[in-house]
Amino acid sequence: METRTVQWQGAGITVNVTEQGAKILDAMNEGARGRFAFVRNHVSGVPGKDGCIASKVSDLWLVTNPRYDLYRERVRTGVLALDLPTVTVALRERYDDLAAKAEKAGKSLLELYETAKNDILDSLDKTDAGDRSDAHRQGHDTCYAHVGIATLHLHTVTGEDGRKVPAIAENGHMTVEGVMIPNFIVHRRVHVAGEWKPVNSRALTIMKEGIMAALRQYGIRGWRTLNFAKSNYTTVTFNSLDVFGFVRDVETAELDVQLGEYIRYIAELDACPMDALKAECERFATVRV
Repeated sequence: METRTVQWQGAGITVNVTEQGAKILDAMNEGARGRFAFVRNHVSGVPGKDGCIASKVSDLWLVTNPRYDLYRERVRTGVLALDLPTVTVALRERYDDLAAKAEKAGKSLLELYETAKNDILDSLDKTDAGDRSDAHRQGHDTCYAHVGIATLHLHTVTGEDGRKVPAIAENGHMTVEGVMIPNFIVHRRVHVAGEWKPVNSRALTIMKEGIMAALRQYGIRGWRTLNFAKSNYTTVTFNSLDVFGFVRDVETAELDVQLGEYIRYIAELDACPMDALKAECERFATVRV
């Protein structure tokens, strides 16, 4: 185990971190650190866990450190522009399941749609207001630390009140269990598609997922973090020069133009992702690490 200084509940503290986690944190600070990352052979899903039958294996080209406030702004605008017919089309094969569950619950699709939309907007409003009063947000504030662009998932135990709290190791420090980096995927090259069991979701959950699916027509994707908790990849680099070496063969035609514009806005890039990456390479060419 190594130690690093991080931010937790507004204060600097020392935490234990594995050798792998330390390498990720150090790589984020390397001389040619830009706004991009490349992950080779990222493995998503563990067979036999959370409905995963076979893991998905992909190479990922990411833009890191997007702005959460700009993301919320785009989601709010998109949600307000949607209507129920657009969402039902986005649901595709899940529509029949939604309709059956709505009927069983005695709810109309319009009622479910309005409830789902308002839940999403209320959550955005709560975040904008800095409201951390609910149990989920309080748990996040307690069980996560931060350093740079990364969110660090701390190893936890169950406290006397039944809530999760960070565990204290023998050396008196908390221990980092996972390094999580906010990102948007610019391009994914899938090697193994993976397979998951169908999820038996509630009608309201399906409707919320339908709303998020419908937002894709505006290039909007859900906020995501990539968790480097385990050895679930072959290599990862935040060095723009190396990233370009991995993705230079990606044809422009393969990239989603609308998604690229969305990422450009959320991550405050000066150009589309490929042009922004090339510009970073030129800027960092003399500081190779």
